[in-house]
Amino acid sequence: MLAPVFAFETLNDVLQWFGAFGYTLDCPIEMGLRGVRSCVLAEGSNEVMKIIVARELIGKDFIAYR
Repeated sequence: MLAPVFAFETLNDVLQWFGAFGYTLDCPIEMGLRGVRSCVLAEGSNEVMKIIVARELIGKDFIAYR
């Protein structure tokens, strides 16, 4: 769950170093960023995943919503 987030942050920093060239289709950084971003979105939002993990760890009696 943390690996895609760290990968996105790293690729985003590298993309900013490359400037405008980093956003072109000729740059492999752009393709990597799209791949990591799609991985993060396909898995569901991080907030939902955290709620699911917390619910499984502490039980359904302690969830904030009902």
